[in-house]
Amino acid sequence: MYFCILCHAEHERQEADRVFSTGFRALPNGDKIPLGLCETSLQVLSKEAEKPFSMKPLSA
Repeated sequence: MYFCILCHAEHERQEADRVFSTGFRALPNGDKIPLGLCETSLQVLSKEAEKPFSMKPLSA
């Protein structure tokens, strides 16, 4: 079990998920669960990274 930092949900650990070796979420009962990124969140991040980046000038 881990907590996804992008979708803010608890998930059972799957092969494609990225669970961090450091970083935990404290639950109200005092338990701590590891933080990570679920497969769906990793796909979202991957698609965002493929988008072209453009800097727009700040308006005065």
